Amino acid sequence: MEVRARKSASATGSEPMDFVGLALSGGGFRATLFHLGAFWRLNELTYLSKLDRIASISGGSISAAHLGLRWQRLMFKDGVATNFNEEMVEPLRFL
Repeated sequence: MEVRARKSASATGSEPMDFVGLALSGGGFRATLFHLGAFWRLNELTYLSKLDRIASISGGSISAAHLGLRWQRLMFKDGVATNFNEEMVEPLRFL
């Protein structure tokens, strides 16, 4: 797993813009749970709310898809999703 800020061309192509990307590896359901734990820690550190892009494969894609589906439901306060457990952890544990 890697979180990295980098410069990218803006939509107009005139100025570079910063964004934060996250790459998630594969490995089946074990990877899904690993990445859930990574999301959990990123949330605690306020980095989850700063993500702009996620790239993933296999089990990492399950976690990424779940985060994407639940993103609008996450209630961020001071950069931390206060309902992370209800929206992310419990549903993936149930799965």
